[in-house]
Amino acid sequence: MRSENSKDKLNQVIEFASQNLSCSEISKRAGVSKTTVSRWLKKMENKTQGMTDIMIVEAVNALRQRVRGFQIVESKTTFVMGADNILKVKERVDVTKDVAPDLAAIEFMLTNRDREHWQHKPEVNSVNVEAEHCHNVDLSKLSEQALEELYKACSD
Repeated sequence: MRSENSKDKLNQVIEFASQNLSCSEISKRAGVSKTTVSRWLKKMENKTQGMTDIMIVEAVNALRQRVRGFQIVESKTTFVMGADNILKVKERVDVTKDVAPDLAAIEFMLTNRDREHWQHKPEVNSVNVEAEHCHNVDLSKLSEQALEELYKACSD
């Protein structure tokens, strides 16, 4: 009975902490000492940090696997109906398949490991740059001859 009460109190402490209440306020509302609140929250913080560390390691391992490529085993199972109207395995075939390295994973890894050499750099197209500047030029003051020469130059 005592352990169920402690679990209920712990759940209350976690709930109040998620509402960003102070340890004193949590202590009052949950009916436990400030020391207990602090101890429980510290344990939860440590567990959460530990889980985060584990997830980071798993993510790095998954990325590494996608960068290198990997093999998977797919199983195909065929069933038949037995005399007792229960499905039974007739045949099971395992097929090993190669999964090629993932180019997006490779690009992600390279751009995050060596930014200087692998960062995305937009290609500069000189024609587009010149065209962008043409929008800012006032052509109304040019003579007909100058406009015609400009038109011929742009047409080439």
